[in-house]
Amino acid sequence: MRKSLLLLLVLPLLGACEVLQGSGYRVAEAQLLFPEATERWTYFYGEPREVRLGEKVLRLEKTTRESLWAVPGALWVDGNPLLREVGPALRPVAEAVRGVGGSLVEVRTQTALRATWLYDGVGWVRLTGSLKEGERRSLVQPSTYLTPDLYAFTGAETQVLLREALARRGDRQVVLFELAEPVLKPLGLDPAPDGYRVGALLVQYGLRLEVVSPPAPLYRILDRGTQAAYQDTEAKAFLANDPARFAEVWNLIVANRLPRPPPPAWTSARGAWPPSSGA
Repeated sequence: MRKSLLLLLVLPLLGACEVLQGSGYRVAEAQLLFPEATERWTYFYGEPREVRLGEKVLRLEKTTRESLWAVPGALWVDGNPLLREVGPALRPVAEAVRGVGGSLVEVRTQTALRATWLYDGVGWVRLTGSLKEGERRSLVQPSTYLTPDLYAFTGAETQVLLREALARRGDRQVVLFELAEPVLKPLGLDPAPDGYRVGALLVQYGLRLEVVSPPAPLYRILDRGTQAAYQDTEAKAFLANDPARFAEVWNLIVANRLPRPPPPAWTSARGAWPPSSGA
């Protein structure tokens, strides 16, 4: 009986030790889809050790050396700040074009996107949030500059990746598409890492000019009478919940020569409004 009880107490402890042991390292992988090549940048974190990648042994070590491609806290790989692989360019799955003679930009995608960013020569602006496969979005370029917040990467990793994208731009604008799913299979590392973060970024240099139509309005005109005076292209609605607000709205309508509906009747402790003589 005592042996059985002791065994029941020890088994959970052994299980906890196995969970906590792990492999002792983590991976962050950036898949960069440049126009001329597809690159895989892999950063390793944790304690120095050796891991296998196919027939190759990677030596992960800490160092005080510096590099433009190094990320603080990441281990160096065989004397390099990261593991970098270069392959052939893949067909772009998203594109941004600029309208002729305007600031209208249209984003088109054949895959799901988390976000789209534009570097206009001064700073980064956010063009879109998430987009579905096959979706298009036309928009006027925002004017607020922001530092891209890339979903799969830390701030330090993002800084290195953005610097590399800008270093290859020349004098061109840069569009950065954050893909919702990676395009390359993960590395077959042995032992497997405790964590594997991966993100894919499609980089476009320059904006092709094209006739871009503004986005369709959220409404359509079903019919219009011969006496319709409203000529604006956007819908308008005014809320007046008391006589003072109605007078303000009414004056605004008159000043802008908008079609004037008949004023509603108000009933309050002060009597009916407007007076029976008319508005």
